[in-house]
Amino acid sequence: NFIKIDLNKSNKKDLKKIILFNPEIIFNFSAQGMVAESWNNPDHWFQTNIVAQSKFLKFVQKNLNIKKYIQFTTPEVYGSTNKKIKESFNFNPSTPYANSRACFDNHLLSLYKNYNFPVIFTRTANVFGPFQDLYRIIPVTIMRILQKKNIIIHGKGSSERSFILMEDVCIALEKIMNSSNIGQTYHISTNKFISIKKLCLKIKKIFNSKNKLIYTKDRVGKDKAYKLSSNKLRKNFKWKEINNFDYNLRFTCNWYLNNFNKLNKLKLNYEHKK
Repeated sequence: NFIKIDLNKSNKKDLKKIILFNPEIIFNFSAQGMVAESWNNPDHWFQTNIVAQSKFLKFVQKNLNIKKYIQFTTPEVYGSTNKKIKESFNFNPSTPYANSRACFDNHLLSLYKNYNFPVIFTRTANVFGPFQDLYRIIPVTIMRILQKKNIIIHGKGSSERSFILMEDVCIALEKIMNSSNIGQTYHISTNKFISIKKLCLKIKKIFNSKNKLIYTKDRVGKDKAYKLSSNKLRKNFKWKEINNFDYNLRFTCNWYLNNFNKLNKLKLNYEHKK
């Protein structure tokens, strides 16, 4: 069943619809994303990712007897990392978006320490795959190639990321849901890290594209790299990716190619809504 609720505008009547299902486990994927845009209206990010989330959490604590609250959060809370880091690494957020996520993560951690609230944290590398929003780096690069437009890269494209297929993430989340203890944190990431420039060149090669790379001003507060060690997840749950990155990237490119006529009617740019 699907219940559509805006956490920023919801009232008790809306939230009480959730009680009917009496869930034992909650996966919290909800958050206002986007890094660069968070500088323009930081209050919107704080309202959604801290205030609205806290109100929802208060409702959960008061009305539901849940066994696990799995917080799907972000490596942005760590800031830029030069080498692989473990789950115990200190927070060092560098943008309003990252600060808002770090704040709520700390709130959840306090609830666990003081009230034994059943939270489990997952921090995931950059996800990709079919159906992803078109303004994300892999879809927008594919779409601009198919539209025969220049490929836009912030800065010199030197920042490094790990890109992981969403299907692999879901398998990891299921293992965590079924097996892990509360209070734990797990990194969900591949062991392959690639610069944004090299990523775009890989996609160009897949399409045998001649589209030009155009470099623009880098985003304020952009972190150089997120390098997550996923050894804990791999060791505890025997988890690993189904296929390698190159296979998954080609698979994703083919999906966008096959659905280009429908997708081409949509906008490529992120549009912010409060």
